Amino acid sequence: MDRRPLGATVASATGERPVAVLSMVAQLTPSEREALQKAVSAEFLEARGLIEGSHGEIKNDLGRTLFDVGFGRAIRKVLGQ
Repeated sequence: MDRRPLGATVASATGERPVAVLSMVAQLTPSEREALQKAVSAEFLEARGLIEGSHGEIKNDLGRTLFDVGFGRAIRKVLGQ
């Protein structure tokens, strides 16, 4: 019976035992995944007076950056989007 986690790939170095490697998405619980998706959704941001800038930064209604450049993009990469 294969006991490797779903979503795992097998990696091995020469002379070493193979190991199961999980992608970041496979390591998230459903509630964690949902929370991250919500955090960068346009609807969620808009309801709080926030916007995502062209470089993935999150800004408030005064244009002040709350989360640095790349925040939205990084979340989407973790989610595999």
